[in-house]
Amino acid sequence: MKPYFFVAGLGLCLALFMVAGCSDFSISPRLYMTSHSYRLDIVPQGLISNATIYVPLPVNHGKPMIGSDELTDQILGKATVSVEITQAIPPGLVLNSTVPNQDPPWFLKIKASELSLNESYHISLGKPEQVQSPLSFAETRFPLGNESVFLPKIDFSSPSPDQTRSPVSWQLTYDEGKISQKIPIFVDYSASPSTDLEIFSHVGASNTWKEKYDEQAENEYDDEFDWIHTGDAHGWQLAYGTFTAAKGSYPNFSSPVWQTVINQTQPDSGKT
Repeated sequence: MKPYFFVAGLGLCLALFMVAGCSDFSISPRLYMTSHSYRLDIVPQGLISNATIYVPLPVNHGKPMIGSDELTDQILGKATVSVEITQAIPPGLVLNSTVPNQDPPWFLKIKASELSLNESYHISLGKPEQVQSPLSFAETRFPLGNESVFLPKIDFSSPSPDQTRSPVSWQLTYDEGKISQKIPIFVDYSASPSTDLEIFSHVGASNTWKEKYDEQAENEYDDEFDWIHTGDAHGWQLAYGTFTAAKGSYPNFSSPVWQTVINQTQPDSGKT
């Protein structure tokens, strides 16, 4: 074979390889994972006594939920405190400016004769779960009404993320919807004037999958609040936090890449 024929043939092979490598069909989405998580920390920096605390629970479809799992007293219980999931709350919370305002909200009631730095309350739930189809992903673009979020929220308007121009045809991207929020909590305890108490809680979900050789794509939503106080506290308080939706990249189900995936997979049982 003459040298220039070999060089031309090699160049043609490289060009075909590059075209194939850059085509949508070489993306090969796979390994679909969804993770739901919930965390609650009640941490005093000293001793607090005779504590009664109500914090909102993550709720979906009217029930305290994390993903598809319903929360119970047994799941949230700790040996050092008394816990109860309840809709019976102390008077004084005005619900006409909350989201939602039609149903009694769900709270976790925590009672303890004493809490301290060494006897604080921590709960962390959730784990990644492999799903069979991206159609079973958590709805992280519009989580309110579709996923577990903290309710009630004061003077809250859910973000409506706008779609933005994606750098690739098989993915969608959105303006990340991140807004400030106010969450009501009830605290009643005695403490020295210099003792700090922090109450932090977070709920969220993320979806991940692999593309190309070993690239990871993902999206998520987060709902969280934080309250820090020094000294005694008695009654309803406002905790402040953020609500974030549509963070990350999303499958473009109208693209050939994802049409192929959908045709080859089925949603997990109980999911659409």
